[in-house]
Amino acid sequence: CHLLRGPCGFLFVMGEQLHDVLDRIGLTLNHLWTILICGGIFLSDGSEMLAVSAMVKSLAAEFPDMGPTQQGLLVSTVFVGVLLGSGCSGAVGDRFGRKPVIAFAYACLGVFGCLCALAPSYHVMIALRFCVGFAFGIGVPAAVTMVVECMPTKYRDNSNNIINAGFPLGELYAGVGCMILMPQLREQGQWRSMCLWSSIPALLAFPFAIWLQHESPRFLLVQNRREELTDLIKSWRPEERDLQLDAPKDLDSPTGVRERFMRIFAPDMLATTVCLSYCCLVANFTFYGQSYMSAQAFAEIAKPTDTMSAAAQLTVSASFEFPGALISMLLVAYAPWGFNTSLSGFLSVNAFLAMALITLDLDLQAWYVPATYLIRMSSQGLFLFVYVVVGTAFPTVVRNTGVGFCFAIGRMGSIIAPIVFESTTTEEHHEVFIALTASLALAGALMVQWLPEDMKGKPLGEGSATVATEATPFA
Repeated sequence: CHLLRGPCGFLFVMGEQLHDVLDRIGLTLNHLWTILICGGIFLSDGSEMLAVSAMVKSLAAEFPDMGPTQQGLLVSTVFVGVLLGSGCSGAVGDRFGRKPVIAFAYACLGVFGCLCALAPSYHVMIALRFCVGFAFGIGVPAAVTMVVECMPTKYRDNSNNIINAGFPLGELYAGVGCMILMPQLREQGQWRSMCLWSSIPALLAFPFAIWLQHESPRFLLVQNRREELTDLIKSWRPEERDLQLDAPKDLDSPTGVRERFMRIFAPDMLATTVCLSYCCLVANFTFYGQSYMSAQAFAEIAKPTDTMSAAAQLTVSASFEFPGALISMLLVAYAPWGFNTSLSGFLSVNAFLAMALITLDLDLQAWYVPATYLIRMSSQGLFLFVYVVVGTAFPTVVRNTGVGFCFAIGRMGSIIAPIVFESTTTEEHHEVFIALTASLALAGALMVQWLPEDMKGKPLGEGSATVATEATPFA
């Protein structure tokens, strides 16, 4: 920046970057609304994902054509929708903005979630769950991108962690619903009530996404929507009444879907895209695979005489994801090393815990259940930290595209995890699935070393566009 004294004693800050303006404004009430609204996407995601994993036995009791493979396919179909939605989210979000994508996701989640409760057959249920998954897929990358682009640098990365922590909160909400509606996870017909229960968060959040959520300031910048950006910043801080924004001149923004994908696979970004896509795949396979495995294991080992029902075990297991989220936040805030080192550490710990679980047997409930809790905790920490790294890795002009692509590849892991589990696991043996989980995580820990740049504490990349502002009178 260059400081120049202008007429009437004003100090002009020429060429000030947008992140400097956002840092100067700091955290406002509008930022808190953004965290709540974007976090609601993850809360709805967690609620729906735990609900569908928990209700498969209840569904199988009503639909006799649902064998083990069909049960795994029901869960995997959700993630097929998520994969396609994530792929679309980038192109749509970078073209039309982050806000309309988030509102659209909430609308679809509420509508299709409620329709699931009316499904007359297994095949109709499959189609509706695909639509629910598509809504998550298109909404999650836009929510991550929105928070990353709105927050001051000081709060940016942990704000991403906070919205991701909405996922275990949603699981806890769904777990309470299971305890009330289907405590043994097998009650015939109660899955319909669970579908309605898990749709409530999206229905409640939709009006707030329409009325209270603003557009991303960085998106407005790269789209040269100068007046909207000026009004947005003034609404955050009325003292910025003398703010003047210059239109960006040389961002070289891609204009089409093909150009955006070519940008994230350009030589300077290829290693970042490939490495983070694989890490997303590992995080999804580990997290959703363990979630599905624990739901089925609790349903198998639960007995009517047990102190805790299967649903209660599942709820307690979900609550152990909060310490994982806290560990992720502490590493972001206080770790003296960079994000890449922490990410590699999370992957290594998940590989170690998965291998340790192989030595335990389902009959050893006193050991198996606590071990499952630990893996849920570590896999949640990994899941959150991957999202933090991905959210800051791409420049603004293709951020939603890059985030959406990585999340889409990641969802391939969540698609195959239930199918691999059902195909390789019996009541006595689960070693193949857990060994595969450990191998994938260990390979990811090594691949992280290829990441070219660590973004911890650094301003987001968005080209050479600048913001010019007139400051307060020079004393």
